[in-house]
Amino acid sequence: MQGGSRTGQASAASASAISAETDSARASRWRSIQQLHGGQPVQRHDLVYGEDIVYTGPTYDSMKVEGNKVLITFKDTGSGLAIGTPPWTPSGKIPPVASELKGFAIAGADKKWVWAQARINGDQVVVSSDQAPNPVAVRYGWADNPPCNLYNKEKLPAAPFRTDDWETYPPPRTARN
Repeated sequence: MQGGSRTGQASAASASAISAETDSARASRWRSIQQLHGGQPVQRHDLVYGEDIVYTGPTYDSMKVEGNKVLITFKDTGSGLAIGTPPWTPSGKIPPVASELKGFAIAGADKKWVWAQARINGDQVVVSSDQAPNPVAVRYGWADNPPCNLYNKEKLPAAPFRTDDWETYPPPRTARN
């Protein structure tokens, strides 16, 4: 999938109670909220019982370009954004928490995607790259089995997103990603 399926998944997610699964060793996919993380049921208590619970990971809200950086604002951040680790790996070992966010790509008006540096700042992620000094768009997790590690503090993964409406080609693979 080169992002084309991501577009359909993102459209379905906006009208459904589903969650992104980008944190398993299998290629990322979207799952029913009832099947989230190994079949553990997660019910929409907020709808049924009026309880105030966090039932999904961070979702894209808006972007703002400030110089050579893009500020991405999220909804559904729960207690806050965090760098997380996948709950499962093929070896069965949980990897250590990374020191930097992964899975963000950035592009300028030339539409050339490059992997970006990203850091958490409150309910925002600041995204930049020296290779895109005048950014206009950001994508997160927009590739096959992407290297994603943005979560909320409730340990629910952020949903893949894109801020552009261009053709869906992923950034090139690099040793860093």
